[in-house]
Amino acid sequence: MNPLGPDAAAAAVADACDVAAHQRCFVAAIAATRRGVPAVCDASHAPGFRVHANTGLRALMDALVANHPSIAAVLGDDVDRVARAHALAHPAQDGRLLLYGAHFADTLRDVTPDHPGVNGIPLHALARADRMWTEAHVAADEPAARLSEVAAIAPHRLPDLRLRPLAATRWHVVPGRDLFATWDALRRDVALPPPDASNAGTVALLVTRPADEVMWSPLPVAGAVFLQACRDGHRFGEAVARVHEHDPDADLSALLPVLFEAGALRILDPGSDPGVNPGPSP
Repeated sequence: MNPLGPDAAAAAVADACDVAAHQRCFVAAIAATRRGVPAVCDASHAPGFRVHANTGLRALMDALVANHPSIAAVLGDDVDRVARAHALAHPAQDGRLLLYGAHFADTLRDVTPDHPGVNGIPLHALARADRMWTEAHVAADEPAARLSEVAAIAPHRLPDLRLRPLAATRWHVVPGRDLFATWDALRRDVALPPPDASNAGTVALLVTRPADEVMWSPLPVAGAVFLQACRDGHRFGEAVARVHEHDPDADLSALLPVLFEAGALRILDPGSDPGVNPGPSP
């Protein structure tokens, strides 16, 4: 039984709807003001409107910088200009600002097209690496498989083994560059590797979170091929074949321990859905 009575309850619902409508109008007006276009409903006369508009923009910019420390380290004072451009073009879609900046790499392509990057690695690739850390941090918890579990499987059953990257597993490759060494130095605020070292060959970046803390490590390109094959739904034997197609000399006995020690993979139960893990964006 409703203690308010039908009339009072209806009034309360109407008031709540009015408040929600006002909030939507207020947010839309702020977004329109930032873009310099007319608002569908004008809330600019509301008390504190300008303060809310400016504070909200500053919050997005600060979140973007905090979520992309490698970009902040490279751009220095210019990071505010780039962050402002992104915040104006991409209003937050989620109140959790830790998640803000999903499309920042695209903004960097547009706003800093002539920036040389770092050690031949473009800014958008560094931003993607920062985003990988965030995605790994907030991903669902899953138990990582151990290499000993795979070693215990009968050899004739190994080709049909189904492995998938954990929800937190991310990787990225910049052809011809050592992404791990450069991003790791920027992330930890230590001296950058010399350019000739970064250009010596392709080393991918692997980001994982097998437990509570996000981890990152260097990954041979063959490892990225193996992870991609597992993500695409291939069985163990098929994934190994993909690796050998890419690099006939790849050493699986050295590669697999890297992946399992990093906590990058899980074993699907025989009866589980063989659907692919969404994994990282290409």
